[in-house]
Amino acid sequence: MQDFVHSQEFKQKCDDLQLDTNKIAKHFSRIKDSVLEHHVSHFSVEDTCRLDNDGIVDISEWKQEDGRTPNGYLAFIPAAGVSSRYFDVLKHLKVAIEDKSVDEIKDALIELRQTGDTNWYLPKYLKRLLSLETEEVLSMDEKDLMSLASNALGETYLPKALLPYDDKSTFLERKFIEHEKLPAVEAQVFVVGNGKTKMFEPFLERETQKKIVFLEQSPPLSTIRFDSKLNPVLEKNGELSLVPAGHGVLTALLWKAKRLFPKMHSAFIKNIDNTVPTDEASLKWQQRFLSFHQSLVEDMNKVRTLLDTSVDKADKYVSKMYEKYCGTKTPSKKTQEFISSVEPNTKNLWIFLCEFFHLDPNLVEDVFTDVPSDKILNYLYMRPINTMGQVPNTQNNVGGTPVFVRFKNSRVKVCLEAAHSSKVDLEKFFKDSSKATHFNPVYVAAELNFVADHYEHYDDNFWILAKKSYKAETVYYHESVLYELLGNSIMANVVFVEIPRFLFNPHKSVDSKQA
Repeated sequence: MQDFVHSQEFKQKCDDLQLDTNKIAKHFSRIKDSVLEHHVSHFSVEDTCRLDNDGIVDISEWKQEDGRTPNGYLAFIPAAGVSSRYFDVLKHLKVAIEDKSVDEIKDALIELRQTGDTNWYLPKYLKRLLSLETEEVLSMDEKDLMSLASNALGETYLPKALLPYDDKSTFLERKFIEHEKLPAVEAQVFVVGNGKTKMFEPFLERETQKKIVFLEQSPPLSTIRFDSKLNPVLEKNGELSLVPAGHGVLTALLWKAKRLFPKMHSAFIKNIDNTVPTDEASLKWQQRFLSFHQSLVEDMNKVRTLLDTSVDKADKYVSKMYEKYCGTKTPSKKTQEFISSVEPNTKNLWIFLCEFFHLDPNLVEDVFTDVPSDKILNYLYMRPINTMGQVPNTQNNVGGTPVFVRFKNSRVKVCLEAAHSSKVDLEKFFKDSSKATHFNPVYVAAELNFVADHYEHYDDNFWILAKKSYKAETVYYHESVLYELLGNSIMANVVFVEIPRFLFNPHKSVDSKQA
C-alpha cells in the first residue's frame, strides 16, 4: 500500500496523468491517517461571526471617499460543474432511459405530467420530451421515443453553464449580461471541466469589450481515488482513477488568471447558478461591495510599501485606517494585553490586524514558525485581502458559515463547511438562528496578490475526506474547499461583510422559480 505510493511505478503513473506525485503522496498520507485512526477533522467552534460581535461588518453606509467607481476586477466564475444534480427531479426518468426501458420511460413521463408543471427552461431534446402530452407518449413509436429520450439524457450531463437560464440565454450568457452592467469588471474568466473548452469556444465570438477566457480544471488539479484498503483505484486501462480535487484547487487558476491579466488587482467570484439581478438597487450594492474591497486593497498596499521603508510611517498610516474601518471600536482586552509587549512603533499595525481582520497573535507561534520574527509584520500584511459577502440566514440555509474556531492555541476566523463541524456544534451554533445569523452565498472579492502555492502552505487541516461510492465500491479521496481557504484568517486578511438577501438567487434545481 504505502510502498506502492512511493514507488517508481506509481510516480510514472502520476507523470502519465500530469499529476504532482508529491501532492498525491501528501493526499494519501492525510487520508491514511484519517481512515486508519478513525480521525474526523472537526474544528471546535467558539462562536459564530455576527454583526453584534464585529465578526461581520456592516457596509450599508459605505461610500468611496473620492467618489470613484471601482475598477480593476476580473470576474472569476467556476463553471465546471455538470448538471446532474440540477435534474434530480427527473431521477426516475433518467434511470428509465439508462435502462432502455420504454415502458418505464412512458411511466416516468406520465408521472411527471401528473405531478405538476414541467414548463421549465430546458435544452431542446429535454424540452421536446417533457412537452409530450400523455396521449403522444402512449402512441409514439418506441424507436422514436427511445431516440428522443437518449438525446435528452445526454443533455442532463451538460455543464450547467450551458443550460438555459431563460428562453433567451444560458447561465453562461446570463453572466455576460451581469458583467456588462458592472464597469468594475474588466475581464471574464470561466473555469470549465477538463477537455470541455471546445464546448465553450463558440462564446468567444461574442461581441464584448470585456475579454472572455476559459480555463480548464485539468488533470494537474485532480487527485486519485483510494479503495477501502487504501490501495490506489485503477481503471480498466491500468491508469489511476482521476477525480477533481475539490474547489480549493481553483486557487491555482486564480493565480493563473492574474498572470493572464496582470493589471487586475482582484477577482470577483460568483457561482454560475447564482444569478444576480441587474436592477439599480442590485448594481448599487455590488458597486458598494467592490468599492469597499478596493479601498481596503489600496490602503493595505500603501502599508506594504511603507513597511519596506519606514515602520514608523506605516504605523501612523494604519492608525488612520483604524478610524476609517473600525470607527470608535475599543480594542479588546486580549489585544491590549498583547500590544503591551510589542515595539511601540508597531502597536497600531498589530491592533488593526487583531481587531479588523481578527488575527490571533498566537498564530505566530502556532503556525507561522517559518517566518523570521523581524519579517512577521511584512508577511502578515502581504497576505491577500479577501472580502466575503454574507447574507442573512432566514431559512436555515446550508453553506459555508462564518465562525470563530479553536485551532491549536489560537482563535481562527473561517467560513466553515458543515463537514468540518461536530454534531454538537451543528446543533449548538448552526441550527440556532440567533447564532447562525448569516451564511456565505459565494460572493467574494479576492485579491490576486499571492504566490502560486500560498493557499497550500498552511492547508494541513483545511481539507475534507471524501467517502463516496464508485463502481459499487467504497472509495476515498482528498478534497479542498475554496471558501475555507479564501475565507480563513490563517491564509488571508479576510473580512466578512453583510450583503442583502436579494443578491443571492441560486438555481439549484430545474424547477427553481426564476427571479
